[in-house]
Order: sequence, then structure tokens, then C-alpha cells
Amino acid sequence: MKSKADKLLVTFALWAYNEERFIREAIGGAFSQTYSPLEIILSDDCSSDRTFAIMRGMAEAYQGPHTIILNRNDRNMGIGSHVNRIMEIAKGGLIIAAAGDDVSMPTRVERIYQTYKSTEGLAKSIYSNCLLIDEIGNPFDLHFKRPKRSEEFSLENAVEMAFQLSGSSHAWTREVFDVFGPMITPLTCEDKVIPFRSLLLGQIKYIHETLVMHRRHDKNTWLYNRMKDKRKKDVEREVEFKRFWISDRKAIYKNWIADLQTMQRLSAHREEELAYLQSVVHKHLSDLDDDMRMFNGNFTERVKIIAKNVCKKDIKLRNIRHKLGYFSVPQRCRVSEESESECHI
Repeated sequence: MKSKADKLLVTFALWAYNEERFIREAIGGAFSQTYSPLEIILSDDCSSDRTFAIMRGMAEAYQGPHTIILNRNDRNMGIGSHVNRIMEIAKGGLIIAAAGDDVSMPTRVERIYQTYKSTEGLAKSIYSNCLLIDEIGNPFDLHFKRPKRSEEFSLENAVEMAFQLSGSSHAWTREVFDVFGPMITPLTCEDKVIPFRSLLLGQIKYIHETLVMHRRHDKNTWLYNRMKDKRKKDVEREVEFKRFWISDRKAIYKNWIADLQTMQRLSAHREEELAYLQSVVHKHLSDLDDDMRMFNGNFTERVKIIAKNVCKKDIKLRNIRHKLGYFSVPQRCRVSEESESECHI
């Protein structure tokens, strides 16, 4: 039988901000983990409610086998900076991410470790399926209906945002921070930056088991964009959300470019591949600049920007409404059948 000393130290990193309604369940899921050796970091991002008091009370009362580390940031740092801070504290070779409003199944760490070992260390990011629950804990759906195929996880698909990874069930090796360093912040979508680093270094693996109960409630960052009843949306909130998403996506791309440059220095034989990926990401940044000009400009300026991109065939017509939110594009804006370089407004 393998002794505890032979196994990899794993860090279970539970971060929270104003989660007093749910934090007890989240910590209970952390404390219930069957894997050992395990260090559990309970980290609060300077909450204004009782989140940290609950964390501290449960940590002081804990008498189980795991090592408990308590952290409270002296100011609200935001998700990206908070993850960077946790990586300064963590000692584990694998980092298991957990949000303060979600609940991990007792075997979550064990299954992730088994998957990591089965790849002989090639997997740098591992994530699982999630059971979606509502505010009071009632299950209502699965995050992923079907297993993910390995070929979905490619660098090319990553830069095109062509695959989805659940940040609420994500785990990664500390190598992705040892090689690339802290993430560039401010940043909300750490689950777009870390998997990209993982693909630069190795593989992403998916476990179809539901190892996390992921809670959907009114404080979720991205809940507004998922609202199915569009009538409850309004133009002002739509534009506010789009501005927020544009800003965060720009931060994602800046991280990607920095990580690609790091990889170029480390892997000269991949120069052509990495240069191509950089060109794609730079193009995405240029498109986001156009998007921001649309939201900051008047209606006519918005239409001209969209028309310019349609003429260059850089954007598909069916994506125009998505980009503009509630702003409609006049029907007479069309790409000329005679010439791709003309567009009549």
C-alpha cells in the first residue's frame, strides 16, 4: 500500500467574497475530502459580510486530517489578483479551485489526482462535470450533457474560444504559474488564462463525473448574460455588461500574448506555431477595440464600424446583433455582390 508520504501534496484553494449565505456548505465540502495529504486554503477577498468570521470559526473548530491555512486579503483584490495571492501561499503540486458558493463532492480531489497520475503528469489542467443547483441547493441540470473529446482541447480552439471549461470545477498544476508567473490583472476569467497556459505546456483532461455542485444565484458574475427572458434586460444594463466583458476579454488576450512570448523564449522549435497564435490573438484585440468604439460612439458610428468589418468579411452577419446588443443595424447595409471592398450605407 502506498504511504501518505509517497503521494503528491495537493492544495484545495477555496476563495470567497461576500458569500456568508453559502460559505459553510463550501467549507464542509472542502473538509470532507477523502484525499491525503491535502492542504486547504480558506481565503477571503476582504468581504464586507460575515464570510471571513465563518471561515475562521470553522477553521478553529476543525479536527480532521487536513492542514488548514486561513487567509484574508487586506483589500478587495478581484478574482485574478486573488488567485495570484493564493498561488503565493499554496505549496501543493496540484491546485484544486473552489468558489465560496459551490460545494465539492468528497471524492473530488481523489478523482482529480487519479486522472493526473494516469496521464503521467502530462495533464496541466483537469476539470469535471458539475451539477447545477439553485440558491437553496435544489439540483436542476448538468453543466455538460456529453463527455468532452480530447481533440476539442487544442491551442487553436482556445484562441477562438471554441471550447468551454468549467472554472467552478477546474484544477491545475503549479507548473503553469512556475513557468509563466502571476497573471496580468485586473482579470475576472482566470479560467480562460490558466487552461491556455496548460495547453502551452501539456494537456487538458475532462472528467465526466459530477464532482462539484455549482450554484446559480442572483450574485453570479455572468448570470445576467445567461438570462433567457430578454424582456427583463434593458439597453443600459446590456451595454454595461458588454463593456465589462470587452474589458475582461482584453485582459485575457493580454495574458495570452505574454504567455506566448514566454513560450517562444523557452521553445524555439515552436516559433511558427506560436507566431501564428499571436497573430490571431492580436486580431481579436483589434476587434475588441472596434467593439468598444461602438459602445462609446453614436448610432451612425456603430453602423459604420460594423459595415467596415462586414465588407472585410471579418464578421458574419448573424453575429452583428450579438455585438450590438439591442442596437439594430439598418437593413440597407449590405456587402456589395460586385465587390468585397464596397459596402453601401
